[in-house]
Amino acid sequence: MRVEPARRDDYVALFREAYGDAALSPDEMRWWLDEGRAIQGEALEEDGTPLGVLSMLPVRMRSCTAGFVCHGVTAPAARGRGVYTEIERRNEGDLAARGAGWAFCWTNDRTKAIFTGKLGWTELPGMRLWARLRRPTRRGGGGWRVEQACPPFEERHESEPRGEGIIKDAGYLTWRYSDSPRAYHRVEHDGGWAVVRHRVWKGFSVAAICDAVGGAGVLRRALRTLDHEVALALVNRAEAAAYLAAGFLPSPFAMPLVARRLSDEAPPLPRRRHDWRFTLGDMDFF
Repeated sequence: MRVEPARRDDYVALFREAYGDAALSPDEMRWWLDEGRAIQGEALEEDGTPLGVLSMLPVRMRSCTAGFVCHGVTAPAARGRGVYTEIERRNEGDLAARGAGWAFCWTNDRTKAIFTGKLGWTELPGMRLWARLRRPTRRGGGGWRVEQACPPFEERHESEPRGEGIIKDAGYLTWRYSDSPRAYHRVEHDGGWAVVRHRVWKGFSVAAICDAVGGAGVLRRALRTLDHEVALALVNRAEAAAYLAAGFLPSPFAMPLVARRLSDEAPPLPRRRHDWRFTLGDMDFF
């Protein structure tokens, strides 16, 4: 079932208990989990008590419709009872019934074991983070140098992904960044554009390049909007030259990605890193 508005406060509290300051705010929960483009939010309760929630974001990709697992949490009292696994199986069935061919999840060490073990998903090549270091300190402060502005996107912002990736038309981009309760900023330069977000990661003040189309100039302009210690991006093969010119280098960190083919009629999952085109903005926590 979906998260009903009347129960939203219960689930906000559940996320806050699990994630602390990184939890969804009430506005973010409305944006992600209510009716609309965003999510089929599957929740599990027992005697009126919330046990957990796990959601799927349906998206269009080049080869088929797919779903991304996002914003999952299990109540501490229900851990070890298979709640997460049960909800995920329900979501996969619902997604397949809607005609989706693939499902994806950005994981950590704990959730990767669940997906590749109990659920039988496939681990794809790790998506390596690229970084640009400004200061080797961990102040965790920093912040915006400009007033955040991410107006609605237009057709001129659309581009066809090189490799298998999310089709980001103007409507999707507007929902993902302009309509979000989170603070994003868009810059434009020389026919290109980039969306940047500030967050604290591993103690560093980070400028996250969430999405970008264009060369090194638009990347440098995006980074000037933030006082930060480290800049991060997911860099795909066709973009490497631009990021190198902007001062980025491959880091030791990779974002684990697992996937599942939902039906025999779905296209086979590509297995090479350069077959995919993903960005930090494709992750629910950016």
